[in-house]
Amino acid sequence: MLKAHRKSQLQDRLKAGSSYIKSDFVFTTEMGNTIDSRNLARAYTRFLKRADIPYIKFHSLRHTYATKLFEANVPLKTIQTLLEHSDISITANIYTHVLPKERIKAAKTLNRLFV
Repeated sequence: MLKAHRKSQLQDRLKAGSSYIKSDFVFTTEMGNTIDSRNLARAYTRFLKRADIPYIKFHSLRHTYATKLFEANVPLKTIQTLLEHSDISITANIYTHVLPKERIKAAKTLNRLFV
């Protein structure tokens, strides 16, 4: 998916020529500019409707991102850095949700210690 997006972005760059603004952003306008947050919100809402996905706040994706990294055993300090939190307790207490399967895994681990 990202490779296809990158290819599309390169085509945009060729079309725009010297007017294209080169940046390291993954998602940009056709001219290479950063995407305005209002336009992003509108596009996100349209995407959810087209995909028939119930609406969830855009910010919830940030929580999912942190939780998935945490589940993949990415160190909490790394997640804190990626989210740009000044205090690791924010990352630990708000953004890394412990899912039911993780609770079951913890219970099984504890059980093995005593059996």
